[in-house]
Amino acid sequence: MTTDSWRGRVAEALGRVPGLTSRQRSCLAEALLEPDRRLLIHRNVAHPPDDHAHALLVCGTGLFALRFAQDVPARLDGIRRHAEARFGKVQFGREKVVAHDVQLVLLVPGEIGVAADGRFALAGPADLDRVIRTRHRQLRPSRVHAIASTVADQTLDYDLLEIEEPDAAPALLDRSDVTAPQRDAALRRPFQHWMTFLDPDQEALVSRTYTGPARLTGPAGTGKTVVALHRMARQAKRSTGRQLYTTFVKTLANCQETHFRQLAPGTERHVQFAGLHAWAMDFLGQRIAPPRLDPRGADRVFGRVWDRARADFETIEPHDSYWREEIDRVIKGREINDLDVYLRAERNGRNGIRLDDVQRADVWHKLYVPYVRDMRTLGISDYSDVIAIALAEIRNEPLAQPYDAVVVDEVQDMTLAGLRLAHAIAGGDGSSPLLLLGDGQQQVYAGGWRMADAGITLRGRGEILRVNYRNRRRVWENAAGIDAVNALGDFDGDGGVALRDADVTLPDGAVDIWRGPDQYLESALVTGIHECGKPLSDIAVLTRTNQEVDRLIGALDAVGIATLPLTDFNGTPSAAVKVGTVHRAKGIDFAAVFHPTWSDDDRPRTGASRERAELADRQKLVAITRARDYAWIGIRDDRLEADHT
Repeated sequence: MTTDSWRGRVAEALGRVPGLTSRQRSCLAEALLEPDRRLLIHRNVAHPPDDHAHALLVCGTGLFALRFAQDVPARLDGIRRHAEARFGKVQFGREKVVAHDVQLVLLVPGEIGVAADGRFALAGPADLDRVIRTRHRQLRPSRVHAIASTVADQTLDYDLLEIEEPDAAPALLDRSDVTAPQRDAALRRPFQHWMTFLDPDQEALVSRTYTGPARLTGPAGTGKTVVALHRMARQAKRSTGRQLYTTFVKTLANCQETHFRQLAPGTERHVQFAGLHAWAMDFLGQRIAPPRLDPRGADRVFGRVWDRARADFETIEPHDSYWREEIDRVIKGREINDLDVYLRAERNGRNGIRLDDVQRADVWHKLYVPYVRDMRTLGISDYSDVIAIALAEIRNEPLAQPYDAVVVDEVQDMTLAGLRLAHAIAGGDGSSPLLLLGDGQQQVYAGGWRMADAGITLRGRGEILRVNYRNRRRVWENAAGIDAVNALGDFDGDGGVALRDADVTLPDGAVDIWRGPDQYLESALVTGIHECGKPLSDIAVLTRTNQEVDRLIGALDAVGIATLPLTDFNGTPSAAVKVGTVHRAKGIDFAAVFHPTWSDDDRPRTGASRERAELADRQKLVAITRARDYAWIGIRDDRLEADHT
């Protein structure tokens, strides 16, 4: 069908609708510029109730409620609730339409002196098609037809505009063809699909009201972040109150912001995404002179302190990283400023080595005190200092403009001080609008804490998600077989739900395991990427260290495989393999993941070696569960050298 022919049929159909003015017909015709859009028009379109839309539009970019207006309607919230009620009843198998996906669009005659703010969009003359196209495409044509038909069948307020199809046009899919799919078929697509459809169990959590701090926990892939983002979007479309999404690693915040802006466009001014350290630096910059953050300088300072003191500690644990973590994750991480407090402190997650009072005093006097003194002499700060200074400042003077919601993702990787800061940002009391997301099996940093240590009481405001929607079965089976110890528990002492106990929805998938000497890793990795059958945009290489990141980026670039460091990734698709540490990949997923690792040490796990092994197991679990369809595990073992010569 030609464009002119389609437009003629649209004009003819709209001409049969009584009560529309010529301007309204022209505007609604713009809503139907593409054949795969479906329009439901109010039965009393000339004078609809104040809380009804003039029309509902279903198209590839989502759901829209259209209201002709001279200004922002007084019943704006009522219009949204009415439209959401119409779409909220639509369900296909285990797929429930996300009602708050509806974008409310005010169709105005010209400038009205009001800017869109996330609760609604504005479309002037000949501007509606641009507003429609602004949103990211989400729906297949078959789903567009099915949703529109279902709403028309279930409501008495709107009629589906019937546009005569040409004789040669193929018949549309029968309703039964598109309303029957079950969960396993529905969940084959990545995050974009979740912008419009949720499992009914998840959809119920999106609208649940909490009267204080709450938490969502569950194994990898169970949709904790998806539920949280939908909760934020739902609130943003009802209120211009401030919301904050924060986490320990900035890459995750950047990626989730990209997804959220597609889910709730126009909310930039009042919904903020920031890593916790970035938020703290910005906050301090507005209050006082911000600290001079110098992570590399801090590394050099600790290196010098370690060189002077290593003889006193190497017999206990020779790895200097262990002692640096003792400062960052235990002493500073738990806001310990006095030796007596350190002597009594529970070293959660650090009991592989039990330090007696004499050893703790040595840590204090020979490592911690010299490190802090030398840092102050240079006038520089580390990441822990940034959290401590921000926490002291917000305790001294709480936020003048509080947040309506604060979401903390991957909370298990926060230090206790970081968790306390997040709670203070949310108000710091029993009614704080704080939502914590996390899973102890995915903890990839040393240390730990109990919720009570942060002064947070959940009082039953907790949900456990148990259905894995991300990983195909073969990928899940491999990850679930890893003995990843959950030292944190379900945030408050019980064991939580392990990945192996999750319900898996997606069939099939594939896992390949390569074994060989380290010197052959690059060639094996290149071969695997070429043979995995996935586009570069859907592939990630996840390593344990930044040194390995640099090494493998160099190897892939050398053979013409485009790469993008995860540190520069914000969730926007790009035709390059993402390469970064497991820590940087937290909360993100890819179609295919390549994870180089090392063969297990056959020696018994004791002391700090046990802690490192348990941490490595959790990191491996996190790496593999980033993969939706395919995982490649490169196990390096230099004992196999003879087999490769």
